[in-house]
Amino acid sequence: MADQSVDPERVRVLLDLAGELAEKMDVAEIASYVLDVGVGSIGAKAASLCLLVNDEEFEIAGQRGYPDHVIALWARFPRDASVPAADAVAAGQPLFIRSGQEIAERYPLFAPFAADQGATAVLPMIVRRRPLGALSFSFDDERDFADEEWTFLGALARHCGAALYRAAGDGLDVGGDFYDVIARGSERWLLVVGDVTGHGVRAAAVTGLLRHTIAGAARLGASLREILAHANDVLIAREGEPGTFATVALIGLDRSTWSLDIACAGHPRRCCGARTAGWRSSAHKAGCSGSSTTSTATRSGRASGQVTR
Repeated sequence: MADQSVDPERVRVLLDLAGELAEKMDVAEIASYVLDVGVGSIGAKAASLCLLVNDEEFEIAGQRGYPDHVIALWARFPRDASVPAADAVAAGQPLFIRSGQEIAERYPLFAPFAADQGATAVLPMIVRRRPLGALSFSFDDERDFADEEWTFLGALARHCGAALYRAAGDGLDVGGDFYDVIARGSERWLLVVGDVTGHGVRAAAVTGLLRHTIAGAARLGASLREILAHANDVLIAREGEPGTFATVALIGLDRSTWSLDIACAGHPRRCCGARTAGWRSSAHKAGCSGSSTTSTATRSGRASGQVTR
């Protein structure tokens, strides 16, 4: 909910922002939208959004207004670098720098770029006590921020962090690994384990795309084969860059029949075996492109059993 100390126009901006972000599941789209809203709402001359990846370094996920040579130089930087974004995330507190001179004094690495710089505001994005990154806004002139502006910027950062976490989950800092458990009724669940090539912002974007494509298809009642086929089509359509691929394993559990359906894309054909008497298993090709198989294991009765690869 928007903070009541924010003026009515900015309350409307935050409400619109929350509604738009609820529909966005792509990291790049989220970054782009938040930066546009932030720059337009507070009159910044430039802005950037950096994400913490691999728990070791920051990567620029989006920016507005900075020269290309500056972005190329700071596209990635260590988590412990002496820069405003790293300090704000480490402290877990907003950071305000009133002038370019102050930037040059506090952060010598930024001195070459500080001559025409005014104030800078940096907002850490922290979700569930986990640092995700930071939003930074730069201004033409020296300035102080009113409490209302800090409230607005803090709300902007919280909305952005929540949307990024929802879109990419753990993919933001461990590369492209992801997992989910999706309810498909009172007696059925779908377990999802996947891995996207690479690390950082691009891997996080593809991770978010796959997670929500799979979840959406599952909730519509698609079979495991259909889920993988749909995810494959979406990935090809949206992420056609050579070298980008993912592996996914789906396990459908039906407690009413005590059966498991297993489908994999990108993994070799597995072996399903019974460690406890009474299990039956079969395997066949899935209906999506690439290396995919599905397997089914069932057991009569309610005694425990395992299916192993």
